[in-house]
Amino acid sequence: TSKRLTKPHYRVQQARALNENSVRRNEARQTGEREREIEEKTERKKREEEREKVRENNTIKKGKARNETNGNKYIERERQQKTESDKKKNKNKR
Repeated sequence: TSKRLTKPHYRVQQARALNENSVRRNEARQTGEREREIEEKTERKKREEEREKVRENNTIKKGKARNETNGNKYIERERQQKTESDKKKNKNKR
């Protein structure tokens, strides 16, 4: 069994807290504070989304850079192999 069912004063506390919250909200609404809070929340969300986009872009850039360096390494390795095989061929010709 949950605490709520066994101990009724939890329900009373919950109701009191909800009531206090609604009273506070109404007061805030009257003073215009509520709108400000909502605006701040939306701004925070926007900032967080922008940060997330930047993070994604950075990871993509990192991945691209890694791929490029790996590609360059691969090309360099192929070049070395070609020169080595050419040297061997030249030796065999002599």
